Amino acid sequence: MVLCVDVEALVEGVVVVVVVVVVVVVVEVVVVVVVVVVVVVVVEVVAAAVFVEIEVGEGVDGGGRGGGRGVVVVIAV
Repeated sequence: MVLCVDVEALVEGVVVVVVVVVVVVVVEVVVVVVVVVVVVVVVEVVAAAVFVEIEVGEGVDGGGRGGGRGVVVVIAV
């Protein structure tokens, strides 16, 4: 019994499998990076559009008894 192996076809098959695996991994990494970038951009846009400003100052509560010191929270949209 003689076993004949086509080494060239075997190498071509292995190369094709390796290329497919590399392409799939690269595509998955690109998709993850794109999703992360989109999430970061959306969070930045929301943070820029809606921000909370806290001011502590004199007389902001009407200046009644107790020294007239208070906190103003401004939410801008």
